[in-house]
Amino acid sequence: VRHTLKRYLDFDRSLARTAADLHVARNTVAYRVQRAEQLRGRPATVRRLHLHAALVLVEELGDVVLRPDPSLD
Repeated sequence: VRHTLKRYLDFDRSLARTAADLHVARNTVAYRVQRAEQLRGRPATVRRLHLHAALVLVEELGDVVLRPDPSLD
């Protein structure tokens, strides 16, 4: 879902272009984006640039940026 949402934002929120890039149906992309928005609790259009930057960082740095820092407890 995270990868699909990143590609969706990479392609300026084009379902068709994202689907072609990922080799899946357009409806699959729509479902995954909707699921990501549900998990996030807001639409992908809210703070879109921040969201896109975060997704790029996760893709580049891996899950290490998602793990909570135990020193902050």
